[in-house]
Amino acid sequence: MVWPIGRSGLDESAQDRECLKLPDVHDWEQGLMSRIELRLLLTVNSLHSTLYEAQVLTKLLCLASMAVLAVLLVLVLAITGAPAGALALFTGSAGIYGSRGLPSVCVVVTMYNTEPYLDAMFHSLREQSYQGPWEAIVVDDFSQDGSRDRLERLAAQDSRIIPMLLPMRTAGGTGTPANVGIEECIRRGGHKYLTFADSDDELQPAFLSRMVDAAESDDVPVVLIGYDVVSRSASWWWPLQWILGSPTQPKPKSELEHFGQLPHRTAFDPRDHLRHLSRVIAAPWRKILRMDFVREYRIRFPEGDFLYEDNVLHWTIITRAPRISVIQDVLVHHRVSRTLTETLPMQLSSFFTVFDLVHTDVARLISEGRLQPEAAGIAWDWMQGYSWICGRQLDARMRDKFVARFHRAKAYWQPHAVAHGGKGNVALLGGARCQPDLSVVIPTFNAGSVLPNLLRSLAAVKSISMEVFIVDAGSTDDTQLNIQRLIDEHPQWYNVTLRERTPAGVARNLVTPLLEGKYTIFLDADDDVSPAMLRSTVAYALSRKPKVVLAPYTNEAVYNLPNGSNLVVVQGMLATDRRLWVERNPSSSASDSTTLRALRLVDYPWQKIVCTRWMQLHGIYFGVSAVQNDVQFHWSAVLWAGKSILFMPVDSTPLVHHKKFLGAARMQLTKNSADRMEMLGAVQATHAHVSALDGFCSSRAALLWAKKVENFFSWALNQRLVPRPSIAEFKRRSAAVMRCVSACSNSRCLLVS
Repeated sequence: MVWPIGRSGLDESAQDRECLKLPDVHDWEQGLMSRIELRLLLTVNSLHSTLYEAQVLTKLLCLASMAVLAVLLVLVLAITGAPAGALALFTGSAGIYGSRGLPSVCVVVTMYNTEPYLDAMFHSLREQSYQGPWEAIVVDDFSQDGSRDRLERLAAQDSRIIPMLLPMRTAGGTGTPANVGIEECIRRGGHKYLTFADSDDELQPAFLSRMVDAAESDDVPVVLIGYDVVSRSASWWWPLQWILGSPTQPKPKSELEHFGQLPHRTAFDPRDHLRHLSRVIAAPWRKILRMDFVREYRIRFPEGDFLYEDNVLHWTIITRAPRISVIQDVLVHHRVSRTLTETLPMQLSSFFTVFDLVHTDVARLISEGRLQPEAAGIAWDWMQGYSWICGRQLDARMRDKFVARFHRAKAYWQPHAVAHGGKGNVALLGGARCQPDLSVVIPTFNAGSVLPNLLRSLAAVKSISMEVFIVDAGSTDDTQLNIQRLIDEHPQWYNVTLRERTPAGVARNLVTPLLEGKYTIFLDADDDVSPAMLRSTVAYALSRKPKVVLAPYTNEAVYNLPNGSNLVVVQGMLATDRRLWVERNPSSSASDSTTLRALRLVDYPWQKIVCTRWMQLHGIYFGVSAVQNDVQFHWSAVLWAGKSILFMPVDSTPLVHHKKFLGAARMQLTKNSADRMEMLGAVQATHAHVSALDGFCSSRAALLWAKKVENFFSWALNQRLVPRPSIAEFKRRSAAVMRCVSACSNSRCLLVS
């Protein structure tokens, strides 16, 4: 996935805007109203469900009466010799959906831990009235709840259900699994249409037939349908739900206001109705796409460790489709989103990534003359509609942060959007808030004994402004007490508490969309930092404005002695890194030499500071695996930066003192562990990202990457880091990965191997 870069046609001065006037968060009425509205909606839902239950008996009586009438009518038609076509209305054996030659449909179903709902979902799919061919590509994102076993049993009953079981959990939401499904539909060939379904939803019997009919008769590449929202109640009574329907719940206000304004069953140019289309629910499961449209515009989800990526796909579709048709009727019953109900409020930060992707794409289309300038204003107003994400933050300090980040996003895109018809503007209320020089991100777990040292070092940094995010992944020691004790006096230090143990890469990615510093550094909780060197490195970056600055470091081995004390042995910088730091290659251009030198360094994240806004716009993330998650960040950052990399002098004071704990008190994950198998996932995710970069596969960097991966796998086996029962599986899968990496093959061959 090549992320969009630049902001074609935008006023670049907006990037340098450092200070913003922000509203007082205590007057942030939108957030307050969103919480009040949420309680009202819950009350209405409760009343609605009660009324629904009272109607069940009435529905049963009505259905029984209708069944009797239908049987009598069929008997009358048969006795009187009615035409076969009339009987087919009841038997489903003829008519437009019973004739041969109907187009084939590929249904992409994404699945993760939805085992209780699978029977209902696939029953609704197999009971489709559509008489043409279809098959369902079901992509499981490494479910852990029994979903895989149930899916395989369902597939054994129906050859049209094709499971694809991913060997690892992918980053973000459904983007990567959905793209795997799209590409499998294309690879299998023969399909004219592509549609989507969630594995916990239920489809009306006419879901496929109505959409195909609209696409064919209206001659459009995209059809958008109506939906309703149903209860998440357990599925043991799904046969009764299938007959009676499930109790529905309120739809979002924007859907109610805008979907009904779209023309019904009339082909129209989406650009003429872009404002309404942009405000309806963006879900893929309410669309059918013609395959030639998918191929021509390479319709895919964006990939990265963020949620709500279906908004980006929706904008991609409505800004490129020449014609769209709408079916206002409800054809899918969407189960209340588990993402929205179970997601931490902090994960709403993903919307800032979504805003950037949509605005960047719209700006490019406008600059290329493929979209009218007014679209920028519509995108601006669409973004304004998400101000509710600020009010969802329960912590007052984090609510302040979301407000600041939301207004900085609006300020960044304001010059282009408002000039082309956007109705909104940046509220100039309250006091000023200036952009920090540096953002610091520290993932932590049970680091109560070491984290205070790092935080005190950061507090000692002078002459630069700083914001600090401490992401605690479910610590069970006194980490939280130490964090609270130290951050109270620092208004721009944030304590992010997660519910459970989370890989460091995931913790870092979670807060990346919120960062506002001009540069960012990612530290480990047990590191020490030199305040003076950090100040010098940031000052150097601010004056030279590179994308990446690399600084010297030192390693320290910490041995836990029998008496409980620690012995610290200073080891210095790795010898291979020190050689690379001073290496000069006269046969290469300066930029090529600098990039390759940087790539050869060990993948430590804390030896570099990176330009924050550039990192956010280019989708530079850490991996989500338990081990080697910094490989993806290192390679992505260096490759994107290219010639914009600076090395601090090798004889400079070390920026970071990185500790390697070699005792039982605090052991790093370097020993034999089942988590070491996740190294394969780390390599696969990195390869998927870097191999999509323009020109990578024909560059010297690709050869270096292949050698790096080979050394990774050899190191893991030689150091006996892979558990003995997993060695055979590790060798088999690592050999498959090496074949793809060496050939710079399509990244999907790794996911489905």
